[in-house]
Amino acid sequence: MAPRHYVVLGPKNLAAPYKVPALYTSMQFKAGGYAVPPLPIHIECPDYTFASFVFEHLQPFFSVRSNWIPVPRVLVENFISTPGFKEVADAVEQQDELIWAVKHGARPGLFLDTAEAIASVDNSKTNSDSQLFQEVFAFCSFTEAIKCQMLNNIPRTAVYTYNPLTQPESSTALHRSLLEEVVKAKVPEEHAPNPVPSDPETPQLPSSHQHPSAPSTPRRPAPVTHTQGTPGSYHILFSPNIELRINSPNPESPSPASPA
Repeated sequence: MAPRHYVVLGPKNLAAPYKVPALYTSMQFKAGGYAVPPLPIHIECPDYTFASFVFEHLQPFFSVRSNWIPVPRVLVENFISTPGFKEVADAVEQQDELIWAVKHGARPGLFLDTAEAIASVDNSKTNSDSQLFQEVFAFCSFTEAIKCQMLNNIPRTAVYTYNPLTQPESSTALHRSLLEEVVKAKVPEEHAPNPVPSDPETPQLPSSHQHPSAPSTPRRPAPVTHTQGTPGSYHILFSPNIELRINSPNPESPSPASPA
């Protein structure tokens, strides 16, 4: 499986400990909670190709200073109305997976992987006041997930709320059911969350010669069907535009090696 990549979006001059906008191989630090600024935005992506696509379509908005200085509500509305955002939202939602907005966790941000989002919440540590906060919301809409991450209001469109502290029973049941689904859907190596790194890493930028387009939505293996009326003929459909026809010898006909 290709290693996950993580996108940091926002202005280039944010003070430390925030990282510069780029691609990373681990989720970077950002403050969580409901009293934090809307930027930067951190997004977990399934691989480098998808991360490059997200970065190339979303980061240009923040390269223009006048775009990110309005009040948070106006900033978010302007951001989600751009053509680049709509293209990314379509690509994310076509994967037919939940989009998770971690508000309180070891690494707050947006996650496209259920197991990693839950792990971020479960691995949350106490703050300097010895208080522990854990919370993540799941959405079917990328737009709603972005709003949840950037704004400080309680979301009303979340499909699930996972909060082991205030909702222990429902969170335990949700944890069990969600991770069981992940295990069934993926091989064991694919659903193990990446560990939180202790060392800083070098940011990556997408190659300048690449112009990422929306990655194709993964498809289930195509069925093999027998063509009626044509003995030994098989029709395999790989995509709407690619097909393969295989003709095997008619069992009743002599093979090329058979004597006439």
